[in-house]
Amino acid sequence: MDPSSQSASHSSPSPSFNRAATAFAESSSADWSDEKKLLAALAILQDLDNRVQNLRTLFPTRLLHPLEPLVDPHRESLSNPTPKRPMELCVGLKNSVTEGLAELDAFKRDFTSDTTRAVFARVGEVVQSDEAQTRTQGGNPVWTRLYDANLKAYLHDEERQRKEEERKEERERLVRDVEAEKGRWRDVVTTLGTQFDGMEVTIPQSQEQMQDQGGKEVPRFDVRYTRSSMMLRFRWWEPARKQGDGADDDGDVQMQGGGDPGEWYIVDESRSFERTALRKSIVDAVKARQRKWDIAYLITLLASFTSHTPQPCAKCNNLLDGHAHLALARKDVLDDSVPGGIKWLPYHPGCL
Repeated sequence: MDPSSQSASHSSPSPSFNRAATAFAESSSADWSDEKKLLAALAILQDLDNRVQNLRTLFPTRLLHPLEPLVDPHRESLSNPTPKRPMELCVGLKNSVTEGLAELDAFKRDFTSDTTRAVFARVGEVVQSDEAQTRTQGGNPVWTRLYDANLKAYLHDEERQRKEEERKEERERLVRDVEAEKGRWRDVVTTLGTQFDGMEVTIPQSQEQMQDQGGKEVPRFDVRYTRSSMMLRFRWWEPARKQGDGADDDGDVQMQGGGDPGEWYIVDESRSFERTALRKSIVDAVKARQRKWDIAYLITLLASFTSHTPQPCAKCNNLLDGHAHLALARKDVLDDSVPGGIKWLPYHPGCL
């Protein structure tokens, strides 16, 4: 490698040392049996040792690197051409010295840091202990492992486990929200469902319509657009829950398939209704929505299609796109000024 490029890389902050120092600080301050702490300490020692070896090439090799083409024309390169004027040589030598001093300062800062002092103190304790088995090796110390790589793998696995815990907690919270939602769905229909002009939301009066084949009550509601007489019927579905094979390590109940813990879906009655472009757009928006278990979220989405007048796209501000399509796709934004706290903006499919 070109010594000039080496100098540039050596004078910059050491990402290995910074990563190890951060991991060292995050680990237990007293427990040296902690794997993360040990890996971080070894990575710190290995990084400092590597930098000591690199500093041995600082003088004369890297500091006098700009002089090489003058001493040996065969050493000339694109990154280190022969100086044409004394000023060019002076600038090159000045840069080499500046980078070398920066490298020394960075090493001194890390070598004398509180983290390094703590690591050296522990090394001293181990060496002086009766149980320590020390070996004296001639020459440079031999590292049998790349501890920075080991530490990165450990931190990667730690981050993965943290995200899994967050997903599990989010999942458990979502299940709790769904259970609460199931208990109040009638209240949402009878209150929020009456706050939008051009749409009626009702619950079937027939008990048979509210039951599945086994006689169990299944939440259900109907939506009718008064201006077009279009009807949509929704029903609650939740995946089977099982204990044992589908449970996690703690034995908690999990959903099969790992999807949403429940969903309000459109009952397929395509034979009973005319398949218009508007109906298809509503069905597509319902299927593509997030929070499929949230009935209030669904009702606000359905209410965004009550306008009898075409609406311009929220992105391009045109009624029609290049394919003569209306802005019938939807995207939600939070808005406390509207019922349900969610406003659905119209978009052309290609503008989303």
